[in-house]
Amino acid sequence: MRTGDKVKLGDLIKGLLIHSGNDAAVAIAEYIGGSVENFCNMMNEKAYGMGLENTHFVTPHGLDKEEHYSSAYDLVKMAEYLLDIEYLSNIVKEPSATIKVNENSRIFSTTNEMLSFYEGADGVKTGFTGDAGRCLVASATRDGRQLISVVLGCGNKKQRTEDSVKLLNYGFENYEVIDVCENMKKEFKVKIKKGKADNYKIILNGSIKMPILKNKKNDITYKYEIFENLRAPIKKEETIGNICIYLGDTLIKKISINIPQNIEKKGMWDYFRKITSLRTKNYEIHL
Repeated sequence: MRTGDKVKLGDLIKGLLIHSGNDAAVAIAEYIGGSVENFCNMMNEKAYGMGLENTHFVTPHGLDKEEHYSSAYDLVKMAEYLLDIEYLSNIVKEPSATIKVNENSRIFSTTNEMLSFYEGADGVKTGFTGDAGRCLVASATRDGRQLISVVLGCGNKKQRTEDSVKLLNYGFENYEVIDVCENMKKEFKVKIKKGKADNYKIILNGSIKMPILKNKKNDITYKYEIFENLRAPIKKEETIGNICIYLGDTLIKKISINIPQNIEKKGMWDYFRKITSLRTKNYEIHL
């Protein structure tokens, strides 16, 4: 791109994601953020909100610069976020795109070699700098399972391709997706002192699906904790306990049990009603 060129934002996004156009990255940053610097501040705010602890942006295109960095794990989280946006996930799986600059149209091919041969490949993004080497965030979907791999610091394109294939193959061959809550206790009786009801029943609904090594399903265990000495009033979404799910000795998921609505303190009339009847309040919580 050159000064004065006119390109639609959608075409710039395609040029960035499909053909790795650094000029497209700068144009998007200046248009959205007003300046590259301000856009990078926006990116860092987003990274912080996503919980990316090892990422800091200084440029919109990723070329080497001091204090610009990320990690394999954070790149996986970014890829997950992108793939959940249908508009973007449809772009990163395309082998090419037609982009119009001013009145001239050109066809640009993807830089992601995995799309041309790996079964189920559907993303995501290549990268190369002198310091980072050849990098690839790849994704593939088979039988309803989508896996993401990240390779960094490869010496050449062949190496990054081979390593990506090995990682994805390992995932498809050795992992299965299961509901880790299948055998979990889902009903809890909770006593809340001075609450309007005498007792509360928490009922957990739903499932949490996670990839687990095949034949390791029976190694899943649960640790339940309902806080003691709970006392009304309790505010909506306040945590009253946790469920920790372990695979062997490794914690794989922590579920917070949060009250779905306010629990008010007993009034005088509630004390009178207690004499005539015992009451239990049921709460259903979706996982």
